[in-house]
Amino acid sequence: MNVFCRASKGFTLPELLVAGALSAAFMTAAALSFQAVTYNQQRYQGLVSVRVDPGGGLAGAVGNFYPNLTGQTMLNVYGSPTYGRAAAAQNVYDRFWEDVEKASAVFCLSRNGQLNVAGTPPGNLMRPKELPFPSGLSFIDVDSHSAFLQDVLIPYNSAATTIYTDYRNVSPVPLAADPDHMGGSVYVIQPYDIEGELGVRAIYEIDLLKTSSPVGVYASVRRYVKNTITGMDLSDYYDVFYEDAKVSDFGPFFVSFEKSGRLAHPETSAADTDAYGVIADSYKIGPRAPFTFMWWPDPALMLGKDGGELSAASLSSGDVRAAYYEMGAKTSLMSVVPIFPSL
Repeated sequence: MNVFCRASKGFTLPELLVAGALSAAFMTAAALSFQAVTYNQQRYQGLVSVRVDPGGGLAGAVGNFYPNLTGQTMLNVYGSPTYGRAAAAQNVYDRFWEDVEKASAVFCLSRNGQLNVAGTPPGNLMRPKELPFPSGLSFIDVDSHSAFLQDVLIPYNSAATTIYTDYRNVSPVPLAADPDHMGGSVYVIQPYDIEGELGVRAIYEIDLLKTSSPVGVYASVRRYVKNTITGMDLSDYYDVFYEDAKVSDFGPFFVSFEKSGRLAHPETSAADTDAYGVIADSYKIGPRAPFTFMWWPDPALMLGKDGGELSAASLSSGDVRAAYYEMGAKTSLMSVVPIFPSL
């Protein structure tokens, strides 16, 4: 009688080690994901009652932002990360691009420590529905955010001198370690049928305010549009609260790049260098027209990420990205906006 013996087959030791390592990695990742979801849900779920009551040039902020809430200081705000407010932010973002498509120019102004208001709040004269264009001035002279401020807005209302901070390429961020406010205003200009005037299609305002009850940052982005009777009305907005964050965790709002033709006038001296060590010529890269990088606060992210995972060591001295390379870790709401979209 012949007896046949079959060799039993199984896993080798290396295979068992690899399978065990993969299982451990999977279980660890699942546990970390579950922990993150449950932590954020417990900490940020629902509304947060936030006191928005700054003083000085920021007094009456709630009524300035939302005219129907004049006199109020308490707001119920969703805490980040909140995907419902992220959807609202996307709606405002889409509306912005609808405005830009019909615009003849877009100007971005810095407004740190000040509301967009001339006079006592809530009265507001700095959301004009049209702007007189000074006689003797050519439109090609208004080729930058600074020129729009100096040559159009300030002649219209001298209060613009104190409301807005003039800048050339990078909008200033507050210098204090724990600032009270950072703000910006975006004027979307459109063709107008009245000679000697500019039509204002919409004004967008971005504000980050320090809060103490609870401690954090209240962020608001709003759109105001023309009303033939009262001036400019609030039409769209989103807001969010960042717990345990600082205003200085975000910024800058705007980085402006000039037309490449300006390289004909070299500016490479120390006097032509900005706070980040970048010479003015580095910003002259627009092939046909100047443009602006713009960032809005993102409700889907937690403010406070400093961008440390984006290696600063990879940037050489004077790199034009020095002002904004960390913004990729802080918001997904980035825009590349032509200053003259109709061109």
